[in-house]
Amino acid sequence: MKLLKLIVGVFLFLSIGLSELKAQGTLYVKEISGTQTAFVLSEIRKINFPPGNILITKSNAETQNYTLSGLQLLSFNDYTVGTASPEQYASGALRLFPNPVGNIMQIENIGNETDSRTVEILDLQGKTVQKLRLPCGQTNVDVSALKAGIYICKEQNNLKVSTTKFIKN
Repeated sequence: MKLLKLIVGVFLFLSIGLSELKAQGTLYVKEISGTQTAFVLSEIRKINFPPGNILITKSNAETQNYTLSGLQLLSFNDYTVGTASPEQYASGALRLFPNPVGNIMQIENIGNETDSRTVEILDLQGKTVQKLRLPCGQTNVDVSALKAGIYICKEQNNLKVSTTKFIKN
């Protein structure tokens, strides 16, 4: 257990010490269940590591307890992908699921628009790896030819460009 505490402590130290030259403002705790909680660093009073747990105490004395075996990651980066706010959906955004995706991804064309849309899937270098014409509603898209990694789904019309990240397993 002491080794686990040491590993978590070193991870936190390295995350803070070797991060980019910008201020980190949020700690993200992601559970195996998929639930992610964000903690603003200026509102955290202390972080304790009782045996098998991590206990985060906020400045207002609220505490949040997590079991280490139930955590997927602790990070200063937000790894939430494929989500959009209801406002984005209402304005005609695309909704991608599941995320991460295996071989078949569902793309839901949401919003007031009734026309089909042209959508591009880009790799992280900005290269188009797949181009699609999507009808309204929900469509199955075969992404089995893509290598494992992070991709961006880009939809563009005359008024705006919308992008959504997704992970291909």
